[in-house]
Amino acid sequence: MSELLGRPLMPWQILAADLIGECDASGRLIHPLVVVTVPRQSGKTALLAAVMLHRLIMLGEGGRVWYTAQTGIKAREQMWEMMDAIDRSALGPLIKSKRGAGDTSMELLGTGARAKMHPPTPDSLHGNQSDLNVIDEAWFFDEPQAHGLMGAITPTQSTRPNAQTIIISTAGTAESVWFHDLVARGHDGALCLVDYGVADGVTPDDYPAIAAAHPAIGHTQKAAILPAAREQLSSGEFLRAYGNVRTRTESRLLPAEIVDAATTTTPLPATGAVVFGCALSFERDDAAIVACMAADDGTPVVELVARFTSAEGVAARCAELTDRHGGHVAIAPAGPAGSIADDADRLGATVTRYADAELSSSTADFLDRIRATPPTVRIRAHEAFTDAFDAAALRTSGDRLHWSRRGSAGSIAVLEAATLAVRALADQPAPPTRPMIWS
Repeated sequence: MSELLGRPLMPWQILAADLIGECDASGRLIHPLVVVTVPRQSGKTALLAAVMLHRLIMLGEGGRVWYTAQTGIKAREQMWEMMDAIDRSALGPLIKSKRGAGDTSMELLGTGARAKMHPPTPDSLHGNQSDLNVIDEAWFFDEPQAHGLMGAITPTQSTRPNAQTIIISTAGTAESVWFHDLVARGHDGALCLVDYGVADGVTPDDYPAIAAAHPAIGHTQKAAILPAAREQLSSGEFLRAYGNVRTRTESRLLPAEIVDAATTTTPLPATGAVVFGCALSFERDDAAIVACMAADDGTPVVELVARFTSAEGVAARCAELTDRHGGHVAIAPAGPAGSIADDADRLGATVTRYADAELSSSTADFLDRIRATPPTVRIRAHEAFTDAFDAAALRTSGDRLHWSRRGSAGSIAVLEAATLAVRALADQPAPPTRPMIWS
């Protein structure tokens, strides 16, 4: 199945798939609950795509597979990634994909077997049935959330004689009690467990030990990813992400549910003034251009329109966008994007430069807008925003608040660009007024 999708399974994925699909002589699944815990970049999504599609085919008419992750938005993004791989493969003509906000699903033509995304809420599966349930990024759920989610899943399997649940995740934090308890039960032999990670006592700089425990290194990943990631992550977060070691704390700047509330899948307005924000990461390996327009109610809506892996070509794109759509592009010249501002100027872009003090006040405003009830900014769903919010940290300078380009756990260029774009929308020049002539 995975070869048909263009992504042959690695040895660890083959082992996991064999355990997930292991049956007795009567064809009944041996493991109704399977827990998988592996480091980041191990190929979880590829494994899940193959398993879910295989299950759809095996279930036949009326089969139901459900997928969820830490938030509804993230679950939809992950399903889209799986659907992209399937649509591009030789199996694409056999699958009908839907990508709507209320219906993200894959249906096997001819049988009607369907895999669908659902948010991780207690009432999300009310009235439904399921043959396979997948919970991704399970470390995210605290005990009340997890019990609510399992309370949604369990009744849907009651009339399905061969139902199964797969719970998959990287190790979590001190709040991930539910998931870590499942892993402990697996080590005690109470359930089926696939667990890859470093041994106790391995330090963040012991790259050979971390590489040896990472099931994708030597297959789809190279050991060089480790020192590169180590430079961007704290010691604890690096070991959690790449060694699959649980951390003692979790210092996320904004709770996922707050970000989720501000996230939308609605496109930018079809008409109206548009402005842009542009930013470059501290490492100069991630640049973002974000557009901003006002919705009908005046709320700023931001969307990532261009992303680059270096500063090359960014200024030209800024010039092209302002020339084609009008408006101006906002850049903070005191940061890494200063050279982009100069180059964009020379190429004819309309550039507005914001000093550190203005960027600081804009950052506070952007955070206030996200935290408001309801949010007073809307963020068009994109994995770049999801990753940036996961990584974001702040720094202070005197009484001023700033996005921390260097101190965040990854690139936050898209957040800085969005912050600048919202400020740029507020700072648009007033339209000229017709002169009044008095006689």
